[in-house]
Amino acid sequence: NLHEIIHTQIATLSDKTILMFTDQGNAYKIDASMPPDSKFRDKGTPLNKLIPSANAEEKAVFFMELTENLLNEELLFFTKDGMIKRTAVSEYQLLKSAYQAMKLKEDDKIIKIEYNKPNTTILFITKEGMSLNAEKSDIPIQGRISGGVKGISMTDTDRVVFVGQINKEDSIIVVSNKAYSKRVNVNEIDVLARYRKGVKIFDLKGDS
Repeated sequence: NLHEIIHTQIATLSDKTILMFTDQGNAYKIDASMPPDSKFRDKGTPLNKLIPSANAEEKAVFFMELTENLLNEELLFFTKDGMIKRTAVSEYQLLKSAYQAMKLKEDDKIIKIEYNKPNTTILFITKEGMSLNAEKSDIPIQGRISGGVKGISMTDTDRVVFVGQINKEDSIIVVSNKAYSKRVNVNEIDVLARYRKGVKIFDLKGDS
């Protein structure tokens, strides 16, 4: 199988306000000074210790510093079930400290959020080794609590483990849970309309 890794970080200053988005579709405002200092080997502070209203299983997937120069930007939300949502950053300039960022279907979760980048397509890779290099020009801009549109078609047992914007000069390295790996140039993957099954990118026979 192929597996996802959640990784997010932000460079900021202690007097700034950060908007944190989570895998459960919530947005929380925090002061950058709120997390206590930790040593290199410390585990850190659980999210629900900083924000009591957060669920114990909730994970941060994206941080955004609340600044005026971001108001013209757009965010792309991606979920494990293959949904995409495109929303203006200005939709998230609320006075409330906690609010819904995206409507999710039951058991779905956000796995990645990115600023919308020009001249890119969206690459999906699934647990069962399928890939789709999707055109994104028909993704509508939607409101804050909308649920998005379908990005990739999958079997009931499959899920997205990687998704992100790419251009034709990029290459990716795909690694399975048995440590087999391959490097693929993106220009080898044809660009297709979204919500298709795509093509096999990794042969997982005997590697489950």
